[in-house]
Amino acid sequence: MPIPDKERKLLTILANFSITHKRMPTFYELYKKTGLREGIHRVTLRRLAD
Repeated sequence: MPIPDKERKLLTILANFSITHKRMPTFYELYKKTGLREGIHRVTLRRLAD
């Protein structure tokens, strides 16, 4: 089953950020990169975890 766009975009950002910065991004940094609200990030991260 393919990953929806939001989840794929967030997963790509998490992977690239962790490689370049040697840490995981904060919710504020995710907001700056994606333009999505913090609540959306939490839901999307839960979907990725499942």
